Amino acid sequence: MFASAEEFLESGQAGAAACLILDVRMPGMGGLELQRRIKADFPALRVIIVTGHPDGEIRDRALMEGAFYFLHKPFDGTELLRVLTRALNRLPGRE
Repeated sequence: MFASAEEFLESGQAGAAACLILDVRMPGMGGLELQRRIKADFPALRVIIVTGHPDGEIRDRALMEGAFYFLHKPFDGTELLRVLTRALNRLPGRE
């Protein structure tokens, strides 16, 4: 886990990650901006976006820009695990 999008980008871990779970609202750079940056260099990386402020326009933009799934808070651990399992099972070489 990382405290911010900037910390994640500086870590150099993007190439090693299989899936990212991002909040729309994060300290510093937001989740949608991080998604855009990551997708340019790592298009196969699965991104799950979560938000406590559901907005159809933001959801549509996130999905159009390649998010694997968009979850509204509150959600339970079972739902998150189900989505994460689906995302990981659809990685290249596993489909």
